[in-house]
Amino acid sequence: MRKFLLVLFLVGLTAPLCAQIVETLPEVEVLGLHFKYLDAMGDDLDTPVAVKRLHKKVGSYDILATDLYDHVFDEYQFTFEIPEGKILATYDKEGELLWTVEKFKNVKLPYNVAKMVAQEYPGWTFDKTFYTINYNERSGAVKKYKVIISKDGKKKRIVLNPEGDVL
Repeated sequence: MRKFLLVLFLVGLTAPLCAQIVETLPEVEVLGLHFKYLDAMGDDLDTPVAVKRLHKKVGSYDILATDLYDHVFDEYQFTFEIPEGKILATYDKEGELLWTVEKFKNVKLPYNVAKMVAQEYPGWTFDKTFYTINYNERSGAVKKYKVIISKDGKKKRIVLNPEGDVL
């Protein structure tokens, strides 16, 4: 009985410590993020960090806040560049991202793509790699890897999707 009363006493003391504190927070305004674009780009583990950062820049760019914005024009095109490649993005006059054309060079290939090329072309060496993305707000993103391989003075160009299927 003493143990029961002691437990009851301790529960009584600790219950107020676990009480919820309700606090009203101010409203938060989401600034011009293009979630459709960011979702289409995904967060693949194989995507290089520099490419992910550029995708975030494009997806969070607010043309309405720039000095270049003028409500007269229907579309605005901006180029975002890094040493590995660039993105040409088109926004409408409301600031919505309509489409992008993206090209990155010499990026690390995803495991599926590198494995497929190595299995299909044993002994060939990787010369150049390109990663292209065409995004459209209606149809989503089309991602392709272009790989140039060589062996004994011969060169081949292979185009694959991110899953490693030859296109």
